[in-house]
Amino acid sequence: VNGWMGYILKEKLKRLKGVLKKWNKEVYGSVDNKIEALVCELEVLDLKGESEGLLQSEAIERKSKFEHLWLLLKSKDSLEF
Repeated sequence: VNGWMGYILKEKLKRLKGVLKKWNKEVYGSVDNKIEALVCELEVLDLKGESEGLLQSEAIERKSKFEHLWLLLKSKDSLEF
């Protein structure tokens, strides 16, 4: 970007805004949908665990999904004032 300093700063911030919007949509976009999907997946694993038990790989998967859910809920909570 060429021009006087104020113009350069404005243009760089404008470009940064676009990049940040894209990043936000990819990383934090539709957090509620991701939370809902994880809750459903965890319910399925919990029901299977109650009825017939989980394989070790399924137990690890459940733990991983629960940790991801916890992080999403924590992130969502920190975004809300």
